[in-house]
Amino acid sequence: MTRPRFVITSFLVLSATLGSPASQLEGQIPLNLGFEQPAVEGFSRPWGWTLRSAADGATFHVDSLVRRSGTRSLRVSRSPEDLVGADEGRAHVLQHWIAPRFAWGDQVRLTGWVRSEDLRGRGHLVLEAWGNGILATDSAFIEEVTRGSWVRLELSILVDSTAHSVFVTAGLQGGGTVWFDDLSIEARGRAWDSVPAADPADASTLEWLRGRSTAFERTEVRPAGQDSFADLEAFAAIVGDARIVALGESTHGTAEFFRAKHRLLAYLVEQHGFRVFAIEANQMAVEPINEYVRGGSGDARSLMRAMFAVWNTEEVRSLIDWIRAYNARQPERMVEFVGFDMQDPRVPIDSVSAFLGRVQPTLRSWADSLYAPYRGAWRAAQYPQDSEAARQSWYDSADEVFRRVLTHQDEWLEATDVDHAGVEWVVQNANVVRQAALSALTGDFATRDSAMAENVRWALDRRPPGTRIVVWAHDGHISRAEHEWANYWGGGSMGGALSRAFGEDYRAFGLLTHQGSYSGWLGQEIIDTRLLPAPEGSLENALHKVAQQLGTKLLITDIRHAGDEAGGQWLLAPRPIRMIGYAAEDLGFATDISVGHQFDGVVFIDRTTRSQVLRRRQRPD
Repeated sequence: MTRPRFVITSFLVLSATLGSPASQLEGQIPLNLGFEQPAVEGFSRPWGWTLRSAADGATFHVDSLVRRSGTRSLRVSRSPEDLVGADEGRAHVLQHWIAPRFAWGDQVRLTGWVRSEDLRGRGHLVLEAWGNGILATDSAFIEEVTRGSWVRLELSILVDSTAHSVFVTAGLQGGGTVWFDDLSIEARGRAWDSVPAADPADASTLEWLRGRSTAFERTEVRPAGQDSFADLEAFAAIVGDARIVALGESTHGTAEFFRAKHRLLAYLVEQHGFRVFAIEANQMAVEPINEYVRGGSGDARSLMRAMFAVWNTEEVRSLIDWIRAYNARQPERMVEFVGFDMQDPRVPIDSVSAFLGRVQPTLRSWADSLYAPYRGAWRAAQYPQDSEAARQSWYDSADEVFRRVLTHQDEWLEATDVDHAGVEWVVQNANVVRQAALSALTGDFATRDSAMAENVRWALDRRPPGTRIVVWAHDGHISRAEHEWANYWGGGSMGGALSRAFGEDYRAFGLLTHQGSYSGWLGQEIIDTRLLPAPEGSLENALHKVAQQLGTKLLITDIRHAGDEAGGQWLLAPRPIRMIGYAAEDLGFATDISVGHQFDGVVFIDRTTRSQVLRRRQRPD
């Protein structure tokens, strides 16, 4: 796929146009207060600025024709003719998040220039500090027509030491056109064009990390049976006797993450007897791949289409074919390939219907009628949106079918002409539909993660006692989540549930990188997206320094005892970590996590590249 020209431009000029020297970019989070740099998707938004609200017809643009200085400004427009009644007061604004550490306990001053044309409403600039709610705010407005002239605005707030965010908001209320340019933020006697993310790792922390980090040789996988794995002993020491080893990733589009996890899986299979591989993909959709790796017909490329598009890569195809080759060579110790996600209810609904049609046709018509609205919504659009009442109805119907199926479970298991495995699957599929409907109702990550943890446990319960499993998902899903105040989605991660259920039988490994590129979704296509260098104060930046000291690009770091020694306690404080899912993002460091509480170990790859995508015609995860 040819990348859009604007993406190539933004990739090449990023360091030059954000106004910071390269050394500063290495250490801090860059700002884009002059609007010089377009976002990853192009000129419809400045880099680092996100949409806060807008009415239909409102447009945003990085404008090179009207500007006060430099090469670009921000233009916000909405035709005055589009205004109707109460809509005249609707705000169309973008927001820039700024890490607040640079100004804790100090007065912050924001200045900026604004110009308007055909204004019916007002342009406004807002400066806020957020902690437990809004801690401080100031705003300035322009209401008169200023065609051809720029007006200077000035705002000031005190940033309390409890603030977790500073926000700059710029936009238009009503109709017309406003331009913003040359914003400047000052604190502690200086103007800032990049800001520190958190306190950097000091010498004692770097020494602690260095003492617990071991270089490994490569991420590339050799054919089954041809790798000594001698360089992975440090990884084995962290795994120990755990039954569940979870391998994360800080982006869903990084080739080296996928290859490293493939090699770690191969090691756990060949040297430590792991027999199940579980991936963040819809459970029933993965079953044909499970048949394939155990010798079934078909080909990996075709079967992979049932998984999320982020897994449709050369790296994952290589992993699938490796498992198939291993199983052919070791048929008495086969590895299974399973899914545990539950977002798409269509295959489970159809599977429940098919089972009931074979075993109890009258029950099938009843279940089909209850499922019909939810199934129909998914037929019309993936991840359908509807009213709360409709979503509550989807869940109530799914729950009713599940409970009815449960009442027949023992009866079906006692019947001689009913397959016991089919009974297990119909109960599970009915439960997965209920899980999906509940996730649609609540709309939060914790609901989905709780269901995924339940499905991992179900997969283990169906296999012999002591079966060991490798789990593949995003860092946020596999994290242990020991504290609500400093981890992914308020402590409701899948890894948190598994950690509470399995204790020391659960091991979580985050996969991190300092810089490089990744495959990110932009609309309906995937682009090569840059990973900016990790800022000071992040674990990625500290491990980059450790890797340089050790003369390597690949590290395995044991962080299990971070809280037991002074050098490791730096990892317990909330600090920024790269958090990118399927979508292309400008930076990806807006999430603060207590890393030492989330992972047992970290696999660090200093520089990474994009995954090699096989296909792009499917909604991403």
